[in-house]
Amino acid sequence: MKLIHDFTELLADPLPPAELGGKARGLLELLTWGLPVPPGAVLPASAFRRFLAETGIAATTPGEGASPAEVCDHWRGLILAAAPPPWLDGAVRAWVSAHPGQSWAVRSSAIQEDLPGHSFAGQYSSFLHQVTVEQITRSILACWASLYNPGAVSYCQERGLPLESSAMAVILQRMVRADHSGVLFTVDPIGGRDTVMLVEAVHGLGESLVQGRVTPDCYRFDWFAGREVERSVARKEWKVACADGGGVMEGRLDPKLAEAPVLSPEALGQLCGAALDIQRRSGYPVDIEWAFAEGTLHILQSRPETRIHVRDLEGEWTTADFKDGGVSSTVCTPFMWALYDLVWERAMPEYLRSVRMIDAVEGIVWGDMFFGRPYWNVGIIKTCLERLPGFTERHFDADLGIEPAYAGEGRTSRLGLGSLWRALRVVLALKRSFQAELEACEAFRARQLARLRELDGLDLHSLDEQAFFAFYWTFIEQDFFRSEYAYFHLIFNNSNFQSLYKGELQKQGADILLLLSGLQELSHLQPNYRLWELSRQLRTSPGACAYWRDTPLLRISEALRSGEPGPGFEELRAHIEAFKFHSTRELDIRVPRLDEDPSQVLSSLRQLIDLDDAHSPQDHTAAQSLAAEQERQRFIESLPPWKRKASARKIERMRRFLWWREEYRDLSTRHYHLVRKVTLHLAGRLLEGGWLATAEDVFFLDLADLFGLLDGRATRTDVKERIRLHRAYYDSFRNFQNPDELGRGRDFQPGGMSRQAGEGALTGLPCSPGQAEGPARLIADIFEADRLAQGDILLTRYTDPGWTPCFGLIAGVATETGGLLSHAAVISREYGIPAVLAVKGLLSAAAGAQRASLDGHAGQVRFDEGGPR
Repeated sequence: MKLIHDFTELLADPLPPAELGGKARGLLELLTWGLPVPPGAVLPASAFRRFLAETGIAATTPGEGASPAEVCDHWRGLILAAAPPPWLDGAVRAWVSAHPGQSWAVRSSAIQEDLPGHSFAGQYSSFLHQVTVEQITRSILACWASLYNPGAVSYCQERGLPLESSAMAVILQRMVRADHSGVLFTVDPIGGRDTVMLVEAVHGLGESLVQGRVTPDCYRFDWFAGREVERSVARKEWKVACADGGGVMEGRLDPKLAEAPVLSPEALGQLCGAALDIQRRSGYPVDIEWAFAEGTLHILQSRPETRIHVRDLEGEWTTADFKDGGVSSTVCTPFMWALYDLVWERAMPEYLRSVRMIDAVEGIVWGDMFFGRPYWNVGIIKTCLERLPGFTERHFDADLGIEPAYAGEGRTSRLGLGSLWRALRVVLALKRSFQAELEACEAFRARQLARLRELDGLDLHSLDEQAFFAFYWTFIEQDFFRSEYAYFHLIFNNSNFQSLYKGELQKQGADILLLLSGLQELSHLQPNYRLWELSRQLRTSPGACAYWRDTPLLRISEALRSGEPGPGFEELRAHIEAFKFHSTRELDIRVPRLDEDPSQVLSSLRQLIDLDDAHSPQDHTAAQSLAAEQERQRFIESLPPWKRKASARKIERMRRFLWWREEYRDLSTRHYHLVRKVTLHLAGRLLEGGWLATAEDVFFLDLADLFGLLDGRATRTDVKERIRLHRAYYDSFRNFQNPDELGRGRDFQPGGMSRQAGEGALTGLPCSPGQAEGPARLIADIFEADRLAQGDILLTRYTDPGWTPCFGLIAGVATETGGLLSHAAVISREYGIPAVLAVKGLLSAAAGAQRASLDGHAGQVRFDEGGPR
């Protein structure tokens, strides 16, 4: 059996990932991408297991009561004391004979190494410039033994990784006799600016950098701006080079090089270009080891960055309310963020000034993009809210699902004599704003629906280029802006109403979760109601049931589009026309809407046909409405008579605000449907003019880019370069698990640990009451929603309106993001199922669980099979 597998052989005939280890898998991936990786081979992890079994080491034990250090010494000592087995010696001898005159870097590659969240950086051993068979075989044993290095064992224990299931592959990589070498972080791990790379460089081999013997040169390069932004050239007296006969040696550096920069601007640009290519293909920030030899760049290793500090970020920023099915739920295109930011940067400060919560707004940035996701400036918002009587930061953060970065209650209102008058003015201004908002809603919706019908009927093809460009500009800056501005304004009022009165009602004994349930005639539930009625109609016909059960959905979709007759087709076509503005991800402008791709409706209808009448969404809503009314009556009757009228009015307004928030969301969704429609039409015209390579390129321009193109200020070269940069930024973070909060002393580890609350429970926000237990169904995103079955507990990162049809199937839902007023919370309360949201680390903890239980009042999630992992 072949023991040592050449890289080129593994590219053609791969071994299982567990045989290669993380480092080797990473190198092979770099080769498939065309990166300059030195040739080499892998001794798979099965050789390590064979060695342990044949030597009897696997059967030994370190002794009862041994300390962790003694356990490490036991295993490492046995491996290092063992003689290399003949089969290993023979394989290495054959390899060396086949590559005369070469020396090798012998490098560990543990199966749990170099994974997102688990880099094991510096925990295992590697040996450079190994020449003879004896040197290489002893280095292989030392790599195996390093699996039990104390630091590596502690790393496993801290992260709950089972050491007993680990194993070690070994890489033999052709030695690069480096003139310069170092490390590169594609996101500066100190400053945290997401387009700035940090490069550390030394002369000779990188061992001097690893050992800390030399202070490296430090370069910061902003790849988006295409320029070096900082350079620190250190005095360097030593370098590490290859020693005669094998191994490495330390020697004094030529004095002429001691204070000279290691990297020229050209070499730095070449290195950062290769690093950007790796980050873009990986989809997350990476830590790269590199070397230059005789002017040629070599990439020696790439692994995910696992800790990033954000020293350069001022204030406190969050994705709360942006991430729960919103613009931050996944990596965001520059076009989508530009639409959002167009409104956000005006709506937020203008609202705060109107209610006297801020005086000066000049120079404040209210929203920004970090790591491919939009964030908003929650720090300045909290400063404004301190003017509000009764403000407590911890309560505010809990409502939004923000992880506190402080002890105790955090920031609170401090009302002395001087600030009391100002607080009173804020409260009076808010009350006027609340009243005016609710009075205007009905008329605003009627005007918006009328305008939407007018816009929907417009024949875009009838407009010449000049007229269409003028229409596009007006549509974005007036129609779209008006809709989103009103939506944001209502959201702000709704949040402040909650802040003023929710805590007061809870202290008086109100069950807020029940009081916010049972909202009748919500627009985004109407598609569910109509689809349910159609499923009842089809269910009465055995032939229709058989057709929908047995016919592939793709065939049904083709028949529906071509105008063919079929069971329920007439009603379905009417349904798609009525709700064509919906989609699986409604705030991702790249995702087709229902009139472009009806597959979600077809899949939902097929599932609904199988359900009995007990799953009626109308009945669920009616039951929740009754429960809410009963709770309202109970609560009001529990109050002293003089408090009843005011409390009843607060509850009624709280429900009205929540109801109108969902209605304005519906108007917003309709406008985004039109934005996509007219922007794709614009893309078609730009394609014809040679401005774009594909229609989707239009979403990789922001509004400033587009309007610069439309008014003639941008050249084709300018536009293509902006698309290239925006695509690189988008791709760089598409697989990255970004932190939900940034700043205020927070650093972060991608794939961080989950919160636990004793007895194996994970904790989150209680957002819909009740308890449920059932099969744990971990769903990465809505495109896997067809895996849901009746009675499942849905475990996912977030939901948005595209998920609504799924709620008729499930028994409960837990998400990693969200708050009391987010989509999953609102819909769960309408369906009467428990919901626990903002459960940090939920998806990683749920991996492998068969069943889950939820407590929607306590905000806890539990799993079987030993609890969260």
